[in-house]
Amino acid sequence: MIAIVLGQIACGYALGISGTALSNVAKYINISNLWTGLIGAGSLIGLAGSLLIGRLSDKIGRRKLLMSNMYILAGLTLLHLLTA
Repeated sequence: MIAIVLGQIACGYALGISGTALSNVAKYINISNLWTGLIGAGSLIGLAGSLLIGRLSDKIGRRKLLMSNMYILAGLTLLHLLTA
């Protein structure tokens, strides 16, 4: 029970601090309001997506879903290195 409460606190803190940091960083790197809004909405899309992924992980299995996610992120990281 304590882990659930602490997880919710950490999630709320991360969402709150990202909004504050985003407004400061947006001024520094000079991005438009459209991009600032899209970046900020990304975390909310993740919250909504967790409802769908939760059901999918119940059907497929959490291990398979986490492993496929790890492979996708590793591949995208390698692609990012190639473009930098």
